Amino acid sequence: MLRQKTIREVHRALNEFPSKKSSSRESGHSRQSVHTYDRHALQYFRTVIREMIEEVREDLRVMNEAISDENNGLLISRQTDFLRSLESALRRVEQGTYGRCSSCGNLIEKERLEMVPHTKLCVPCKNTGKKQVGQVAFAD
Repeated sequence: MLRQKTIREVHRALNEFPSKKSSSRESGHSRQSVHTYDRHALQYFRTVIREMIEEVREDLRVMNEAISDENNGLLISRQTDFLRSLESALRRVEQGTYGRCSSCGNLIEKERLEMVPHTKLCVPCKNTGKKQVGQVAFAD
């Protein structure tokens, strides 16, 4: 089903994309300034997200063909939610808002985006339980 990247691949990919500093912003995190991802990093994440979307669509196609019990229905529902989260992430890439925490506004760590490219929350906000109203429960 879904392909998982090795830690080595993740670190290699992350080291290729520097981020650019922008204006400072007060937050509850230890980071002092807000960053944005450069055009090349956004293109990389666009590719990662598109690949995941295609994999999820293929999973859904296979599941729909094999639907025969309640468990497959639950899997299809979960994959459909995941697909929506990925498509939302792709829209954020296209709009230039990808990689920003929807709670604090800080840049989400590249490592987190690599592992959970559809996330809307940085690790500190995720760990404190902050969530945007209306956020899909599956979002991360």
